[in-house]
Amino acid sequence: MDGHRSRVFCACFNPKSAHELITGGWDDTIQFWDSRQPYALRRISGVHMCGDGLDISKNGREILSCAWQRDNSIQLWDYGSGKLLVTLEPDSYSSLLYCGKYIANMFFACGGTDTNLFRVVDLRSHASIALIRNLSGGTYHLDIGPVNPKHARKTRMVTILPQLAFCAGRKIYEIDAQPG
Repeated sequence: MDGHRSRVFCACFNPKSAHELITGGWDDTIQFWDSRQPYALRRISGVHMCGDGLDISKNGREILSCAWQRDNSIQLWDYGSGKLLVTLEPDSYSSLLYCGKYIANMFFACGGTDTNLFRVVDLRSHASIALIRNLSGGTYHLDIGPVNPKHARKTRMVTILPQLAFCAGRKIYEIDAQPG
C-alpha cells in the first residue's frame, strides 16, 4: 500500500470493518485505506502526526486526532466524509501531542510534550476531567486496560472507566480512575 510522502507514525483499523483503516504521518495527512486496494482512498490534510495519536470510535463513525502541532492539536472528524466535526481546547494548557485514544464512549486520553502532560477529556463538556502536567518527560504512548470487575459490580449508574497506563520520561504510570 502506497500513499504517504513521509514517515507514517500511526495506523488504526475501523472497529466496524475488517478492511478499513486510517494512517497518519509527517506529511500532515490522515489517509483512509481499504486493505484490498493498493492506494489510499481519500485523505484529510493539515494534521501533523508524530506518534500514536489516531483512534476511531467504537461505533466506527468518528476519528480522534491528537497531533504534534501548536494549533488545532485535538480534533474530531466524521469517518464517512472526512469532515471536521470539532476542534477541542479542553483547558488552558497546550501541548504538542504524541498519543491519544478513546477510553469509553464519552472520554478520551491524550499526552504529549511542551508542558509534558497527560489528560483525560470528557467529550460532552470538552473539558479535561483529569490532568497531570510538568511530568519529567513527554508522554509518548498510552494504553487502555480492562475495566476492574470489582468496580463494575459496585455501580450501575456511574460510568466505569478502564485502567490507563502511559509512559512519560523514563517512568510508566498506571491510573485506576474509579470512584471510591
